Amino acid sequence: DDAVGIKSGLVVFSVHNASGLVSSSYSYDLVLGDGFYIIQVSASQFGLGLQTFTVYADWQGTVPKYHDKSLITSGNVVGQESSLTLLLGAEPTAYLGNMTYLFFYRDYYSSTGISNDTGHVFIYVSFQGETVDLNLVDIIAIPGQDGNYSIQFNTSIFSRTGLIYMDISVNWAKGVAPYYSNRTDVISVRVLQRDTLLQ
Repeated sequence: DDAVGIKSGLVVFSVHNASGLVSSSYSYDLVLGDGFYIIQVSASQFGLGLQTFTVYADWQGTVPKYHDKSLITSGNVVGQESSLTLLLGAEPTAYLGNMTYLFFYRDYYSSTGISNDTGHVFIYVSFQGETVDLNLVDIIAIPGQDGNYSIQFNTSIFSRTGLIYMDISVNWAKGVAPYYSNRTDVISVRVLQRDTLLQ
């Protein structure tokens, strides 16, 4: 009002999108002062992508001192960021030996492990330039350790020794909140020739 901010409990804000009224809350901005409000809208109400909102400021007083106003704004809803860390990698292993790799898949900001209790975590492996029976590769969610997953196999799945690269993809189910980002990694697998003894 005449460049003076309006701070009043009689100002009511509401937020709408193309579907109608959305859940929101608002409060005074105590730092910027009179006339400034903080309006919060939970992103969990929407899917991913750009959301367009109309914000209404309505005067609810019995005396119509101020005109109602509105503005259009937008926000982009993105998936929750995740992180993938190799906790334990197998040492170079002789042919016919077993190899185990342990990973931690977590929420990037809270560091909470992302479990597969809901069945929304999908882990895939492949080996660059190698033809491998992936049914012989065990991918296991470690019981009682949310976010910990192991990949285990016997080196006999390979047709040779030497350096082999393993591609790992950890994916969160598409379209499922909180829309964790997918992660990939490339791990060096070293398969050694078996020691022999000539007597």
